[in-house]
Amino acid sequence: MPATFDDLIHVRYDGVLVSVRGVVRTADKRSDQNTMTSDLLLLTEGGTIKVLADRFSAKELEALLDAEVEITGVAGGQFDGKTQMRGIQFSVSSPADVKILKYASASPWSLPLIPMDQIMTGIMLRIVRSGSESRNCHILRAWLGSCASERPKESVDRYQY
Repeated sequence: MPATFDDLIHVRYDGVLVSVRGVVRTADKRSDQNTMTSDLLLLTEGGTIKVLADRFSAKELEALLDAEVEITGVAGGQFDGKTQMRGIQFSVSSPADVKILKYASASPWSLPLIPMDQIMTGIMLRIVRSGSESRNCHILRAWLGSCASERPKESVDRYQY
C-alpha cells in the first residue's frame, strides 16, 4: 500500500506494510558485528525517514546512495527518552524490498577530492542590487562551483563563482 510522509507522521499506518518513495541520502552499516543491519536515511517529499534494513552488502548499500527508490517495509515511529515521537522509522527485511527507480547520476567515488579546509569556506560579500538596496551575505563555497547566500528560508539566491 503506498504511503506519504504525511500519512506516516500522523500514524495512519503504524505497524502496517507500506511503500514509500524517496532519495537515499545516507547508507551506513551498523558497527555491531553480531548484526547484519544497516541504517538508511530516505528523503521524501514531506521529510526524512530512518530505514532499518537487514542483510545488505556493502556493494548494495553503495548503489543506493543518491538513488531514487521505492521501499516496502513496516512503518513505525521513532521516539525519544520521554516517549515522544520524533520521527518515522521503517523496517525492511531484505534487499528485495528496496526497488531502485533511478540510479545516482554519479558514483560518490568518482567525484573529485576536496581538502577538508575547503569544504565549508565562508567569505563575506556585499551584494548590490538594482536601486539603492544592498545586503551583506555570507557565501559558502560548495563542491561543484556554486554558492548559496545565507538568507531567510523563503529567499535563497544561488550564484556561480
